[in-house]
Amino acid sequence: MKITNYVFVLVFFGMIAVSEGFPQSLESITLPQSGRSMRASSGNPFDNADSEKFSIGESKTIALLKGPGKIAHIWLIPYSMDIRYPRAMVLRIYWDGASVPSVETPVGDFFAVGNGMQATVNSLPVKVSSYGRGLNCYWQMPFKKEAKITLTNESNKENASCYYQIDWVKYDRKVEPIMYFHARYHQEYPPEYGKPYTVFMGKGKGHYVGTVLSSQNGMGHWFGEGDDFFYIDGENTPSIVGTGTEDYFNEAWNMRVHSSLFTGCTVFEPRAPDARVTAYRWHIPDPILFNQSLKFEIERRGFVMDSQGEIISQSGYRPDFWSSVSYWYQETIAEPWCEFPAYQDRVNPEIVLHLPKVVDTIRHSKDVELKVNPYNRATYTKPWFQVKNETIGAWIEIPFQITDKGKYSMSLFQHLREDNGIWKVYIDGKELYEAGESHIAGGYRVSTVNQLAPEEINTALDFFNIYRKDEHEDYIYGQRRERKIGLFSFEPGEHCLKLVCIGANPLSFRLETGKPGYNLSADVLSLRKIPFEKMAEEWIEKSRQTAPEKPADNPKANDNPFSRNSKTATPSELWQRCRKIFPPLDLSVIKDEVIQSDSDPNIKLRRIEVKFYSQELNGKKWGHPCVIFLPADPKVTQAPDRRGKVVIVGQRSWDGLATGPWREPFLGNYGEPIAALNGYPTMICPVPGEYDDSNGKEISIGFLRDLFRETQDPINHNYFRLAIPYLRALDVMAEVLDIEQDEIRAVIGGHSKRATSAFTAAAIDPDRIVGLVYMGNESTWDSTQNTAWQAVCPAYTKNWVQAKVLYLGATNEDGYRMYGINRIQEIMGGKWTIEYIPNYRHASMSEKHFLDWRMWVSHVFENRPVTQIGDLSYREVEKGFIWGGRSMEAGTVFRARVQSSNKIIQAKVWYVYNDDEPYWRDLVWYPEFMVKQNDGFYEGYVKGKLPDAWLVEVKDTAGGCPGYVSSLPQDITGKRIETKKSRGSRSRHWSPKT
Repeated sequence: MKITNYVFVLVFFGMIAVSEGFPQSLESITLPQSGRSMRASSGNPFDNADSEKFSIGESKTIALLKGPGKIAHIWLIPYSMDIRYPRAMVLRIYWDGASVPSVETPVGDFFAVGNGMQATVNSLPVKVSSYGRGLNCYWQMPFKKEAKITLTNESNKENASCYYQIDWVKYDRKVEPIMYFHARYHQEYPPEYGKPYTVFMGKGKGHYVGTVLSSQNGMGHWFGEGDDFFYIDGENTPSIVGTGTEDYFNEAWNMRVHSSLFTGCTVFEPRAPDARVTAYRWHIPDPILFNQSLKFEIERRGFVMDSQGEIISQSGYRPDFWSSVSYWYQETIAEPWCEFPAYQDRVNPEIVLHLPKVVDTIRHSKDVELKVNPYNRATYTKPWFQVKNETIGAWIEIPFQITDKGKYSMSLFQHLREDNGIWKVYIDGKELYEAGESHIAGGYRVSTVNQLAPEEINTALDFFNIYRKDEHEDYIYGQRRERKIGLFSFEPGEHCLKLVCIGANPLSFRLETGKPGYNLSADVLSLRKIPFEKMAEEWIEKSRQTAPEKPADNPKANDNPFSRNSKTATPSELWQRCRKIFPPLDLSVIKDEVIQSDSDPNIKLRRIEVKFYSQELNGKKWGHPCVIFLPADPKVTQAPDRRGKVVIVGQRSWDGLATGPWREPFLGNYGEPIAALNGYPTMICPVPGEYDDSNGKEISIGFLRDLFRETQDPINHNYFRLAIPYLRALDVMAEVLDIEQDEIRAVIGGHSKRATSAFTAAAIDPDRIVGLVYMGNESTWDSTQNTAWQAVCPAYTKNWVQAKVLYLGATNEDGYRMYGINRIQEIMGGKWTIEYIPNYRHASMSEKHFLDWRMWVSHVFENRPVTQIGDLSYREVEKGFIWGGRSMEAGTVFRARVQSSNKIIQAKVWYVYNDDEPYWRDLVWYPEFMVKQNDGFYEGYVKGKLPDAWLVEVKDTAGGCPGYVSSLPQDITGKRIETKKSRGSRSRHWSPKT
């Protein structure tokens, strides 16, 4: 331990002897010390007015220290009504009478939090406490003769004040040699396209010890793919090269807010345009040494994505507003290597409304009371704004004036308290998705920007204090939090932010009444004018023009049709290129017989075993041994209302195609009941199929994946190749039915990869494929895959799919968050009809799957109505609540509107608890029947504690066809399922009865 500590200290502050200049550590503090402990502070012995006051633009020397000596600790508590005072207050330190400062940086950035924001920091040389208000620096700063420290209030809006203490040691004699501490703020905006960001440039002998980097992102998605380069002592080629921006900050696969001894990310907003980020790295154990000079750059590379969610490049140049502070020690006092920008260039133009000051302009419903309470430590004004409310539906309206047309980033500085509720946000009377782009947590996804379906966008703010870290202040005063609402384009004139109470956090509680808290408290409404919209559009277009036509790391991909064809060619045009190399169908009939239906013994079916070839790869033809069921009486299929209408079910393999009962767990067995009960010819088609010499063994999908990676040709992608059997099966069905190929109208579908390939087939042939059944959560689009396979994924094919889509998902595939279907909904940008099956993984089959296939065939071919479920809500009820004429225990009432012209058989609420961090496939959903109310709504009661999530399921029947439909899962508590693995094949299944 002694050796470790000793080496650590030597590296930290340079190779110096144990003397007056030796720093403190648990080991060194036991050694004799020399010098005199000193302090310069804002304190006075007369009263409690211990802060220094700074008028607008005023600069003051807060310490003039006569050496030799060493500054060991700086403590600052600046404050101002200018909410960006961390960028407005500037710290400068001058060594030994120099005319230029060696430290010149805004105080916030110096203490590892940029963009004028505030956050807690817990690192070795910098400690920020009290939610960003207590600033402490432990960088050791020796000097020979004199140290001068100044603070300047460069705000052009507000006065400022600051408490300060500078602890230092005055030495009895000169200490030689010393290394002077330096820190310098730098920013580059507007940036130059293709040019890296310069973090530091220095001349002389020294060592680089730290970086604080901040970004205000100029476009959505991930900003940090740029490598770091250190050029030492005049190198033309950097000798130290990194692998990515987050890698430099010792993160991996993105960044997360945290703070530790040597690295941290103090600010990280969702990856929207205008996302603000700050990260730090202290090179204390690993300083970058230089003898003559040092240049440090980071590439401005990252994902380039347009406003429609299309990823142009995974490593393109981005127009982000970067700023930084570089820290280093040097033998001499360095000249500034960059100019220090003016305050108005360091921040965005900003409209700021301190709510306690504008309370008289705030409109409200009659059932609320607006209060300005006299004192609060957590707010800017000290008086604080509160909405006293006991009613769901209560509202307030905060008007604000826009003078300059443009796009603005709106933030509300929430004042979180334990008696506050949840309030929905409207802009100028519009939903957020109508007014602009929501950035409220839960309402933004990197893969879609503003392309989410309306029901997926979070439009509410929870004002309950979930943190409660420092009990005294949180409990009494609450906590201030800057919460971004989103980006909105405003014309000049008056606009309005409306907040409507919609409920309370389950933990919210009012001591006065013992009921949930529906109050609201806030401090500031802020609107920052965004400067980079035009530049982002220009850089996106440059990225389009310079995007390479083949991956740099794939020399075999000499011809990548994706970059050319997928931008201009439709899926059907790609199909025309592909089909030129197809072999003949070579359709052969293996068996043709009439059988008795398993579904209804009174019905006779014609069962035909056929085989056809869909395509050829590597000199081998793909064969598909299929089973076709159709009514034995040809008059049924030739009737005008059924002529040419067929169903094709993609099957995993040949196994299970026999005519056993439909209850067998094979998707293929759904074909017989559809043919018997609905009357439509149905094919069970193995996808991908088999080679003639493979003895019935299925073609490997992994082989297709490898082929695509090698060729980067969209027609070799899994889903394109797997779509071909569906397309050629349409021709087979036309031949079997003895009709023209263009007379076919088909409902097709399958499970997992067969579902996505069916979707691709529907994009290629939208005239003949009129219905889709998409089963399972696998094989959905991942936005990080900016490669040729987008040509055949739903993100690309969605514009050409005209078919009606039914999604059959299982709630246990990814807990109740249903990541897969939400991802599909993001891509599609529209509403699919959805059925979730509680307690089933996506690979499980159930009666519901069978009934919904039948329902969907009837819907597509016969316009069978589909029940609609909406207006979902819940309310907690206390003991004594009357339900069905009986007094009930405390619990929850769930409510939904069910609109249908069908006969409703039953409605259920399914709910789930996530108490024991379950394995994600073992969540158990529980059902309760719902009862129809006089107003057309259905309600269900669940006793006990509030569930974590719920959904509503309705079974109905119409046209002789029963079916199920459900709502999306509704998250209540936001409790995450962190254990992302399965216990294997063991899962808890629910077995429905007819």
